[in-house]
Amino acid sequence: MVPDTAPSQVPHEPHPSRRIGALLENAVFGFMDGLVTDLAVVAGVVAAPNSSIYFVVVAGIAATLASSVSMFLGAYIAAETRYRYTMREMAREIREVEEMPEMERQEIRDIYLQQGFSAEETEPIVQKITADKSLWVKTMMREELGFGEDEMEPPSLLREAAVGLTTLLGSSLPLLPFVVTLLLPNLASGLGIPTDDVAFLGSLALSSVALAAVGVLKERYGENRPLKGALQTLALGLGGAAVVYLIVNGIGYLLH
Repeated sequence: MVPDTAPSQVPHEPHPSRRIGALLENAVFGFMDGLVTDLAVVAGVVAAPNSSIYFVVVAGIAATLASSVSMFLGAYIAAETRYRYTMREMAREIREVEEMPEMERQEIRDIYLQQGFSAEETEPIVQKITADKSLWVKTMMREELGFGEDEMEPPSLLREAAVGLTTLLGSSLPLLPFVVTLLLPNLASGLGIPTDDVAFLGSLALSSVALAAVGVLKERYGENRPLKGALQTLALGLGGAAVVYLIVNGIGYLLH
């Protein structure tokens, strides 16, 4: 026999909301895009003949600014385009609800019947939904067309700017050791290693730590296997930079 438990006594298991998941996805996407792009740029410039720390810093700053602005504009335009499409579909649903209410009411009925509800269970649900035009249209958008609540919200400059900011943050990390070496050359030369090598090794180390941290964070909301996430993200990020490094090295060798 199932115990009679009041709703207030039912334990609530916390779940991350879809909106938090979307924000996390955008933040990780921006950070990874900036980090891998700038790491690849740094590796490519380092591999180029007659390169210097100055050239690496200038190219890195240009890539950082370009990728950050590009990600912000791309995210905003994509969100606006998706929103306009959603609104067009919503306008069509509103028109159909107004002009063909019985057909639309039957579609609501069919949706819940297909989900396993009986005819007796479905009818009160249909009556409740169709009594509120706004709820009716949103239900059709969600259940029939598959739109999420976030897709029915207008694009937010703040939300899309966050993508650009995380891209800027990710882009800055591979460049930071080169900036430090350029500003403090004696610090690197005191180690007895060429300054270019010190900066590049520092860039790889800092980027590797960041990549591994992103992998661990990703797994926190996935399979919860942090080691797998860290190694996977590290391999993908460093692998992309290595490909660029080898290509530029090969081009330099052919040109000489």
